Amino acid sequence: SYLPGVVGTRAMAIDADGAPHYIYAAAENDDKSIHIRLAVFTDGAWEITDLADHLLVEAELIIDDDGVHHLAALRSDNDNTLLYATDAGGVWHFQEVATEVNLHLTAKPELLADGSVQLAFRSGSGLWRTVIAPPVNR
Repeated sequence: SYLPGVVGTRAMAIDADGAPHYIYAAAENDDKSIHIRLAVFTDGAWEITDLADHLLVEAELIIDDDGVHHLAALRSDNDNTLLYATDAGGVWHFQEVATEVNLHLTAKPELLADGSVQLAFRSGSGLWRTVIAPPVNR
């Protein structure tokens, strides 16, 4: 099924039911801006959710057993900020994880046994790891 307005796909994951979930950049004709959206193909149609109004240049997406999205993304700005986002609790929340992160993410978010999320990334000449506590409103 056709999805109009896509400028570039940033990440993709398949859920337990086999439905594709895409994080993509969309161009808006009226204001010529770029918006980041989530598109999920279910029941023969695309369900679209607006996520952010800034450009994400790299992204990795996973979906946990509860259907919750976990997104690691690099925001295109002066300091290349690594973001973690989730829709646990039904609302998308973004948080900054690190700045001055090198382009090209090297690892997807990884779910740990306690429900936290591990992110691995490169900043400068070093490799870094951070663990984000499980979302409170899960």
